[in-house]
Amino acid sequence: MQKPETARVFPLDSAGTGASVEILNSLLQDQLAVADGFRTALATGASFVLDIVPEFYLFESDHRRAAAELREEILRLRGRPSRSAGACGAFTESYLKSASLFGARTALEALLESEEHELEELEEALSKVSPDTRRLLEDRLVPRERKHVEALGDILENRFG
Repeated sequence: MQKPETARVFPLDSAGTGASVEILNSLLQDQLAVADGFRTALATGASFVLDIVPEFYLFESDHRRAAAELREEILRLRGRPSRSAGACGAFTESYLKSASLFGARTALEALLESEEHELEELEEALSKVSPDTRRLLEDRLVPRERKHVEALGDILENRFG
């Protein structure tokens, strides 16, 4: 007698594939939102970012690369990656546009706050994902995010003391 065909089972990571995919999708949306935030800053605040345009393009590029790496990891886990920043992106864009109205310092502080939030989210995720996914976060995403936080802090310090 032939056994009935069963669904193919994939190994679960420490939090369960579904939970990891959910966490990674949240991080993906955050990365897209922050990348869009830098694009918004470049588009709406050229007067206050003129001398730091190269850094902003680098930050945006880093976040887009992180989003691509997160997408790949979600697919590796057989999940379905988010396609956009969603509500998080809309909030970030509105927040940064509003902050830009109050001047360069407020806009830069808003960008720094977004980066700090993203760093916290990445660090929190470390204990909730599989070792392979943890390596991606620890080796690539967290170090980049720390550099962004440090660089924006330096920019604020150099401009406004």
